[in-house]
Amino acid sequence: MAAEVNRQWRLASRPRGTAAEAAFSYHEEPRPAVADGQFLVRTLYVALDPELRERIGRSADLPAPGADPSGDALPPEDGPPLRVGAVVRGPALGQVVESRRRGFAAGDFVSGRLGWQDYGTSGGSGVLRFEPVHPLPRYLGALGAGGLTAYFGMLEVARPRAGETVLVSDAAGAAGAAAAQIAKIRQCRVIGVGGGPARLRRLTKSLGLDGAVDCRAEDLGARLRALCPAGVDVCFADGGGRTLEAALGHMATWGRVVLCGAVAARGPGRPP
Repeated sequence: MAAEVNRQWRLASRPRGTAAEAAFSYHEEPRPAVADGQFLVRTLYVALDPELRERIGRSADLPAPGADPSGDALPPEDGPPLRVGAVVRGPALGQVVESRRRGFAAGDFVSGRLGWQDYGTSGGSGVLRFEPVHPLPRYLGALGAGGLTAYFGMLEVARPRAGETVLVSDAAGAAGAAAAQIAKIRQCRVIGVGGGPARLRRLTKSLGLDGAVDCRAEDLGARLRALCPAGVDVCFADGGGRTLEAALGHMATWGRVVLCGAVAARGPGRPP
């Protein structure tokens, strides 16, 4: 019986500027064997999170493949930058198909940096087992890192109160959209920031926000003055950059800023 093929996308070169297809290369190899203390995961869904752009762009002196004494082929969540030639890895969901490690059984659903590939082996570090009760893609969105970021950022840090004005940058993204909905549940007036007409329509029509600002085409300061005449009580800053700068100049007295990301600073030639 022929061995199953493991399709992979690897990092071919560190991108300069916007990551293009040329930065990745397609490979095929046999499905990996499972050693004692490991389990085999089939990748089902992957997320294209902004942090991945930083990890594929940074260089570092890394050990050679297979040098990890833990025997883990799947790195933990806080793993190092990706090595050129390595399988691209990011947040993903998968299912165990074979296990030789206690605590993980065939059929278990897991989350972790499973990689842009059909199969990967793990010793358990950085991989979490979960029981899905909702459609799987939700565990990479509202029930994943983005949703948890919004939940704790809004309810534990910002603590919005009914009637306050909440500004959410990158409000069409996973964390931003969840933060905006939490603010609406708290009976706040919510203004979302997005880029382009399609995203603005999603913010006001699909997500039901009270207003939207196009960060690409509009004067941010002027729009904030028009939409938030009494100032911004809570700014959920998921992008940083010009949006955060404009918001800081328009905060209300005792306003709170939740800084959860700085994607705008991750572009080429910009400091992290």
